[in-house]
Amino acid sequence: MRTINVLLSAIHLMVLILTILLGSIFSLGYIYPDIMDAFVKMIIEKPESVLKIGLIFLSLSFLLFITFYLMHRKKYFNVEMSPNISQIDTKVIKSYIEKHLKKMYPKKLTVSKVEILSNNKLEIVATMKKIDPSSQEDVLINIEEKIGKLLLEHLNYRKEFILTLNLKK
Repeated sequence: MRTINVLLSAIHLMVLILTILLGSIFSLGYIYPDIMDAFVKMIIEKPESVLKIGLIFLSLSFLLFITFYLMHRKKYFNVEMSPNISQIDTKVIKSYIEKHLKKMYPKKLTVSKVEILSNNKLEIVATMKKIDPSSQEDVLINIEEKIGKLLLEHLNYRKEFILTLNLKK
């Protein structure tokens, strides 16, 4: 338990005991009027004791306020990150690429696997239904550009990557 919580619990206990004590005094003052007369007599004869009791309650209230503030204030956690140190799971990369390529070529292109080669280069292996040979080069360049842009914008990947397409019949 944190020190502030222990302090707060102790102050709550003291306030609870003082509240029970005052409630008991006033309740017994109704049943036994002599107790109320003694309390009134004490107030009249020694007004500084009333001041002491008031200051004790004010200081306890102030202390309670401070501990509540300290206990419930917002806490922030700062993380300093150096560039190019973070690691991303290949499953995340695969899901990004699949999601993007399904928009471009629905039911024609599926990503089989994404691997990180020994030189930290990405290899993306995908399967695509056969496309018209006359537009094949344009389609492949388009796919490569889109994947490169996606990797740069979403994952800040600036290196070269290998795209292997298996064309199905």
